[in-house]
Amino acid sequence: MTESALTTDQIHEAIKQVMVTCDLKMVGYEPVSMRSALQECGYRGDQAQQVLQHCADGGFDYCLDYTIPMTGHHMANGEKPDYEVCYWGPDQLKSRLQCLSNIPVALWR
Repeated sequence: MTESALTTDQIHEAIKQVMVTCDLKMVGYEPVSMRSALQECGYRGDQAQQVLQHCADGGFDYCLDYTIPMTGHHMANGEKPDYEVCYWGPDQLKSRLQCLSNIPVALWR
């Protein structure tokens, strides 16, 4: 069974849910990856991949996910990171999500 494509609004909602997950993980300062946070929020498979790709398209592709090539301003040259290095401090992940160029600033208010 094929999962349906998420709308832009649904992708933005998924990102907001990940940010709340990051806030909750601040209590014990648990490392978090974008993929693991999406899974905690109920996004898996194609839907998780759509959100990950949206984040990459918005400028966050450095160690975002093992399926996303790193193409930004660093020496990675399109390499995909190992999944083990895609974990961030919850405040770090949230900060990167707040800097996405394809998310309206009003979304964070």
